[in-house]
Amino acid sequence: MLKFSTALLVAILSFGQAKAEEDLLSTEVKPVEIVRPSLPECNDAKLRRLLDEKIDAYYRKTPPESLIEKRMQKLILRNFHSFEAVDTSNFSPDDDLRVANKLVSIKINNGLTDDEIRLCRTQSDSKLPVVYLLIYPENFTYLVEVINFINYNPSYKDFLLIYD
Repeated sequence: MLKFSTALLVAILSFGQAKAEEDLLSTEVKPVEIVRPSLPECNDAKLRRLLDEKIDAYYRKTPPESLIEKRMQKLILRNFHSFEAVDTSNFSPDDDLRVANKLVSIKINNGLTDDEIRLCRTQSDSKLPVVYLLIYPENFTYLVEVINFINYNPSYKDFLLIYD
């Protein structure tokens, strides 16, 4: 009786497995389309919110050492939300060497054209140093590099955020 029960169980399991494999093979597999969001504008509200969060976190990690630094932080934050687009095809090292180097390396390393990149800068009427935002695609999101916000230090990683 035990042999019969075992044989019956094996037959049921093998029939169920064959049926499951047949169901899997007959199922149509539809490709999943992952869409990257559109290239954000220079004064995009979501971009501003992400910048505020990143800058706030940076300032919490590195509090000002003097009253002058504290005042400078307040001025930067007050004037940080007004960006204008910059034409990347005409940008030269004479405009800003650090930004030009970054722009060329991003174009070459990622194989991007001027249409796929957006370069923004703070309004030129400010007395503060010009800060640039370099926005470019990376996988299915956009990376936003904030250039000239902090003094250049080779040991410091890039100041960037992810816009998705």
